[in-house]
Amino acid sequence: MTTTALATSKRALRHDVRARLHALSPEELRRAGELAAVPLVAWLNDHAPPGPVALFAARPSEIDTRALDAGVRASGRVRLLPAIEGERLVFRALPPDVDAHALPLDPFGIPTPPPSAHQVPLVAAVLVVVPACAVDLLGRRLGWGKGYYDRALAPRCAEARARGTVALVHDVQVVDEVPVGPGDALVERLCTATRGLRALP
Repeated sequence: MTTTALATSKRALRHDVRARLHALSPEELRRAGELAAVPLVAWLNDHAPPGPVALFAARPSEIDTRALDAGVRASGRVRLLPAIEGERLVFRALPPDVDAHALPLDPFGIPTPPPSAHQVPLVAAVLVVVPACAVDLLGRRLGWGKGYYDRALAPRCAEARARGTVALVHDVQVVDEVPVGPGDALVERLCTATRGLRALP
């Protein structure tokens, strides 16, 4: 696929998925986040080694991550949250008493830790929960178009798949095939409200 064709295909898929997300009610967004958090937190408590967990604070159209944030807080693990600095993402540790969704919003409307929060290399996280526009069952992930996560995950990649990653999305964001290019990072796991947490081939 040519670069132009790839960009066109990604743009069309983003348009389609945005329409699906906009059709969901706030209650559906919240409930899906609660259901998806249960198996993910259980897996962290039962199987993940000690260490910090990188999360994201959802925008209004994304799956609600409040329940996941609360579950990780209750587990006693350090939570890392991303902040945009120029063309890159940096991850900062949140104090245990701070609700991720109560943080100030950045220009994209995303709750973001302040520069005073301690920065932690993403490679230190035992799990990275990533947002996505769309994901397929081979782990191919489509972001929202800026490439922040693909660049941030690059040090964790082996043959394009980023180790210790899970895409947390709505079921309507799981598609038959995601178009990917050379710089796109694949994820190891998928988590949705109805599919639960599953490893991807």
